[in-house]
Amino acid sequence: MKYSTSATDSYLIRLDSGDDIIPSLEKFAESEHIQSASFQGLGSLQHARIGHFDFQNTHQYEFHEYPEDLEVLSAIGNITLLDNKPIVHVHLSLSRRDCSQIGGHADKGCIVNLLEIQLKKMKTVFHRKKDAKLGLNTIEIQ
Repeated sequence: MKYSTSATDSYLIRLDSGDDIIPSLEKFAESEHIQSASFQGLGSLQHARIGHFDFQNTHQYEFHEYPEDLEVLSAIGNITLLDNKPIVHVHLSLSRRDCSQIGGHADKGCIVNLLEIQLKKMKTVFHRKKDAKLGLNTIEIQ
């Protein structure tokens, strides 16, 4: 991973071949002391692990593996704190070689060929907390 800051609150980040999106961005957030941010990106993956949350029945994610080259049409997400550690939440819209599309909630195991990310720090620090009813760690908004 390489990055450059374009202002005190903005970064351009490049994840390189073999980088795993979520652990790489969590490590970046820790090293740069980023507690809350939003980001967007584009590029290519060599493997995706994405899922869909079942709000109606199980209140759990069902994940699927895609061990293939995929264009990242959109990577959008945020960084917040859970137990005072940065947590990366990202959704992906992906295109296969035949231009069919898949997408969902990214999990660890989304390995890049190349991913370019624009990240903007937030002035307000946002925390996540377990919502027992939903079964998700949701952002606490006062």
